[in-house]
Amino acid sequence: MAKMLNARPNKNAARSGKTLGGKQTAVIEKEQTTEKISQPEAVQQAVPLSEKISVPAGSDAVEAFVKKMREMVEPFAYMDDDIIRKNTDLAVGNGMSADDRTISFECAHYIMTNLAYIFMGVVLDESFRNTFVECLNVEIEFDKKSEEQKKKIRDKMKDKKPYDSMGSIVIGVSSFSPLVDKLFSAGLAEGFDTLEKHEDEFDSAVEALTDEEKTKLGFLFSNWMYLIRAFTHNDLFMSYIVTVIEKVKGILNNRR
Repeated sequence: MAKMLNARPNKNAARSGKTLGGKQTAVIEKEQTTEKISQPEAVQQAVPLSEKISVPAGSDAVEAFVKKMREMVEPFAYMDDDIIRKNTDLAVGNGMSADDRTISFECAHYIMTNLAYIFMGVVLDESFRNTFVECLNVEIEFDKKSEEQKKKIRDKMKDKKPYDSMGSIVIGVSSFSPLVDKLFSAGLAEGFDTLEKHEDEFDSAVEALTDEEKTKLGFLFSNWMYLIRAFTHNDLFMSYIVTVIEKVKGILNNRR
């Protein structure tokens, strides 16, 4: 994790508002999806729900995101340049609709804040990793389906939304607002700081990964736009992620 931690945003810079620069089925059973995403407390205090915000992420932000992600996953994932280029094209509207490129603020904030836990999970736990890959493959194959098939697939993925979203991020349109950038940067840095004490465990797991496993992880993160679409359109997958992460947090907290 040492190299990955070095690639994270500096916590002080983030707080000052500097920019970021066993196998499961693809549709997770509802009994497993007990945890929900809520609005970040800082956002609840900063922006009333009545003042809905639009938070687009532009092409410059896309390039910065890809560069930062590559730096963070490089120790444990073999990224594919061709797949990355395809996903970057999708991010700026070449092959994905605006709806497919839209993610709620709350979902995006949760992913960014808990990205370190996601990295730990896909490296340390084969079941968690396989679920990510399976749900990613569902998204990749989704575009080949008829409109009727697409509707049926999405209907199976739906879960009741537990909150009123205060806004959304449309990938590939413009740039983050200062408030959103500050919150995302701070959340990302604090997530990695929380797991710093588990650095040795993570590094040992990375060293034990085979080339095949690193290739699978590279395929996963190279297809980052399809992952984003899974996060925002496969509600049961997202709820599964939240459930696992919150359980892991509880286990780690009990170790203290």
